[in-house]
Amino acid sequence: MRLAFREKVVLGLGSLLGVMILSYTLIITPYMEKMRDLDRRIAQKTIELKEISTLSQEYLEIKEKMEELKGKARRRGKAFSLFSHLESLAGKTRIKGNIASMKPQSTPIGEHYKESSVAVKLENITTKQLVDYLFLIENSEAFLQIKKLHLKKRHDNPKYLDATFLISTYETSEGK
Repeated sequence: MRLAFREKVVLGLGSLLGVMILSYTLIITPYMEKMRDLDRRIAQKTIELKEISTLSQEYLEIKEKMEELKGKARRRGKAFSLFSHLESLAGKTRIKGNIASMKPQSTPIGEHYKESSVAVKLENITTKQLVDYLFLIENSEAFLQIKKLHLKKRHDNPKYLDATFLISTYETSEGK
């Protein structure tokens, strides 16, 4: 069977078109989809890398603060008592007689640390006395925090207040 020149051209063009369609479907389309997928993954991994970098920075800051706290705890010594420290600060501000109650509490935090706190109730104090006492607590080298603070104006004498607050600090547990 002999083909005419025109038939050979049509057959050749048809074959070429068939090869091009097969190449596009079997090679180019999967390659393009793979490239789009890789571009998406690159963008996603870039975002994840930024998040990891941010978390790494936060971790380093927390670790630095933790080392600072450990240093403060070491300087404070093992004989440190939050209750006694608060009592001595009250003596410095001359409000020891206004202390209605001081209730110590201790809460373990993890394996090696505990939170020690004291609930303090003061009665018949002036705003200046309270501010002076709280200032000494906040600026103490013992790393103390004022967790809660509740103030109530006295009805019998509006110049005076009753104050209830919670002071806490962190300590290492025994053995560490």
